[in-house]
Amino acid sequence: TTREHYLTGTNGIGLSVSRTLYSHGADVTILGSQQNTADAALDYIKTGELARAPQDYQDSFAGILGTWTDNSADGGKESGEVRARVVDFKDLKAVAKVAKELADSYDRLDGFLGIAGIGVNKFTLTDDGFEYVCSSLLLLVSP
Repeated sequence: TTREHYLTGTNGIGLSVSRTLYSHGADVTILGSQQNTADAALDYIKTGELARAPQDYQDSFAGILGTWTDNSADGGKESGEVRARVVDFKDLKAVAKVAKELADSYDRLDGFLGIAGIGVNKFTLTDDGFEYVCSSLLLLVSP
């Protein structure tokens, strides 16, 4: 059986989608900017235990769910594969390098979920001199 391949994020909606896709047998690669966040995201995706998720993700549920475990995706047929890549999103050459490596490692990509929204930030430039802004994109493709 050929697994579906998805590229998502390490927090927020991307993390929630990653957990569901993984629990339904998909091959998921998550991208993040910090190793500790990526590691916590991997733990959460594999276990569904909120206490193992990145702190920002946990905080978004604070006072509502307590020590909640995500069992909503347990109806899946099997656990998939999940891995994390860390990349400095302010370095466009590093982003391009990781994109090329990922493109070369898959024969196809069934979905890409790229949503970056970290609130209102101070004005910052990328290493290449471009304004560093948050953007949102949702693209899911099926062969």
